[in-house]
Amino acid sequence: MLKSLDFLIYRARYSAEVAGPAILLLLSAILLYSGVLFPQALPAGFSSAEQLLGQALLLILTPPFLVTYLILAQRRSIGFAERLVDSRLLTADPAEWLQSLRGRTVLIGTLTGFLFGLFMNLPLEWRSDFSTLGIQIQSIAVGQIFLWSLVGLVLTYRLHTAICFYKTGKAVPIDLYETRKYSPFARNGLDDVFGITVLLVLATVQSLDVQFRLENYITAWVIAFPAGASLLILPMLSLQRRLLAHKKEFLAEMHRQVADASRVAEPDSLAQIELLMQHRDRIQHTSAWPIDLSIATRLILYIIIPPLAWLGAAAVEVGLDRVLGSP
Repeated sequence: MLKSLDFLIYRARYSAEVAGPAILLLLSAILLYSGVLFPQALPAGFSSAEQLLGQALLLILTPPFLVTYLILAQRRSIGFAERLVDSRLLTADPAEWLQSLRGRTVLIGTLTGFLFGLFMNLPLEWRSDFSTLGIQIQSIAVGQIFLWSLVGLVLTYRLHTAICFYKTGKAVPIDLYETRKYSPFARNGLDDVFGITVLLVLATVQSLDVQFRLENYITAWVIAFPAGASLLILPMLSLQRRLLAHKKEFLAEMHRQVADASRVAEPDSLAQIELLMQHRDRIQHTSAWPIDLSIATRLILYIIIPPLAWLGAAAVEVGLDRVLGSP
């Protein structure tokens, strides 16, 4: 199975263009057949057709995005690693260390997502007597489990990739003067923050009936926030620690040289001290994180988009309640 996944992710030419639409059509057909998309009667637990439609859209749109995102993100990670090779920071073939994920690890990650979807997202009455549920509820329950199993699969691959970059950061040469060449370590995590941002925005379809239910979003935040922070920071953490340690050693040496030059009462020593202090100040203001302005700007944008989308959903609900509730 892992070989098939690796072929789909890394080698199949049009897998991203084909897999997403195929899953979208398949899930749409299943939910259409089960009566979730255009119900003749609402299943228990749903107060309106719009609420049910919002749940259906979540189950239809999210899995195709997850699969497409996984394929594109893994291939971009290969590209980031190749940029490190082009910069002569690495010599090893990226495929050798980025595609070393074991099948058992993939299985454990997918199973973890499956169990999370089963026990954290399905009501107890759905789990306890599944066979007696109507086909609409059964379809929604299976869709939720499938969705979270995919989340487990995607997080397994992306966490493995982040760990690979973390290990690589321990071996690359350190250069405080040209930190831009380390940007692939930051951009790899930035892709994951973007993916999580899109997922959180997609979650707002659950408010299609203009009812902002906080419980629908808490589970997403429980996974999204720690996952996003980990996948962003982990790839560049070891590199940042090395850059910071090297920076401290360098500044300590510069302080020593300035102190030694200050003891010499000669005109040339004043010019030397000035140059040393300028050099020291330049290094002191150099960030140990390989994040430039463009990366920081995108990161801030990705972080503020989901809360704005969710606040927008809540604001629409409040606004409509006031308008419709007014005499």
